[in-house]
Amino acid sequence: MISNLKYNKILWILVSFLTLTAALTGVFNPLWISQLLPLIQEGRRIESMYSVFILDMCFILPAFVIITIMTVKAKGLGLLLTPTLFINGFALLFSVALGGILKPLYNQAANAGEIWLYLGLSITFLLLTLLYFRNLNIEA
Repeated sequence: MISNLKYNKILWILVSFLTLTAALTGVFNPLWISQLLPLIQEGRRIESMYSVFILDMCFILPAFVIITIMTVKAKGLGLLLTPTLFINGFALLFSVALGGILKPLYNQAANAGEIWLYLGLSITFLLLTLLYFRNLNIEA
């Protein structure tokens, strides 16, 4: 069994990052909605970039909020889904960083700040996943 002190420290790290990520929901949702409303009001076709916003608002960001609440309350399902969400976060953000790196191959300008932001966040998700699994102790 993980010692209580070590477990509490790991749980605090996970909950802190989950809370920060869930708080970003409060930033991204209004931002994305403000970009989508003019399109809807004008009856213009929503481009593929905006469909990513919609999927994130409907599934990914609510999942972060729900799992954060469940993890804070130390619910079993929240603790079980936390690494799954971190792996998902890594995969989604790393693909965006990789896309930014590959932009010059398609005659588009690469934005170094954007690449480092997404790469840093994806690596953070990966490290948290590894930390979680490293300290996981399953007893029969």
